[in-house]
Amino acid sequence: MIRENASARILVVDDEIHIQHMLRTCLTIEGYTVTTARNGLDALHTLAETDFDMVLMDVRMPGMDGLTAATFLRQCEQGGQHRPPGHADLARCLSARRAGSRIPVVGITGHIHDGDIAAQAGMDHLITKPFDLDELFLLIQRLCGERRTVPLPES
Repeated sequence: MIRENASARILVVDDEIHIQHMLRTCLTIEGYTVTTARNGLDALHTLAETDFDMVLMDVRMPGMDGLTAATFLRQCEQGGQHRPPGHADLARCLSARRAGSRIPVVGITGHIHDGDIAAQAGMDHLITKPFDLDELFLLIQRLCGERRTVPLPES
């Protein structure tokens, strides 16, 4: 199978380096462009500087967790004046880039009971570890608007 629109850009946010590496490798093999961040605050700085088609974000991380980062992002996308202490400049930059848009955010968790809080934080979907890569690829295709096609036979 050939993937159309293989240029989708995905931000992977996880404090566990082996999860980052595994996702980067698998997604790159599938044709995606992958950038990584180690926590929610790093992710927000990256989102303020670069456009992405989707974010895969761990729910629980030291520093700024995925729930806080998703809430912050959603408020900036809505043009809100959310100014957490110490992050007013980041909020201004993120709002300037993201206001009026909505990037899909998929939470990654090892805790099955995180579903309600992930939805409240503005995450579009939640996957639990360990996750099935084929299901993850289908979710990414759906959220990024991609389609899989069967290659044409050679003549």
